[in-house]
Amino acid sequence: MGKAPLVVAAVTFAGLGWASGDERSFTMAFERAHRLGDLRQLERLVHWEGVDEFTRRSVMKAFQMDFGSRIRSVKIVPVPPGATFEYTLRGTTYRPNLTIVGRLVVDYVPKPEGGVTSSTYLVGRTARGLRIASARPVS
Repeated sequence: MGKAPLVVAAVTFAGLGWASGDERSFTMAFERAHRLGDLRQLERLVHWEGVDEFTRRSVMKAFQMDFGSRIRSVKIVPVPPGATFEYTLRGTTYRPNLTIVGRLVVDYVPKPEGGVTSSTYLVGRTARGLRIASARPVS
């Protein structure tokens, strides 16, 4: 009987879309949040440490823009060994705020009028499990 509250708590967190370190749980949480148009749940799947406001707004806008598309598949694919993910924008250099372990690839059902057919996000691992990495300024 002492274990029942723990089981209830685990079910409650799963129902909120919290992803464990398991890839399947993470992709299912992403897919559910997208399907429901739940921006707050998607926001919880992102690692925001060190991210500036411009980048945060850009990531959230990308999520919102994709809400009009129906997901066909969500998967995590490996990144090539030695791949780098640095870029410079308006004189500022950015790098991921996590060590990258893969790419979250979201394929959408094509629309007759065209448009976005896929989105890709870098993924890293935190103490809370897999999370979408964000870019943080380094210079």
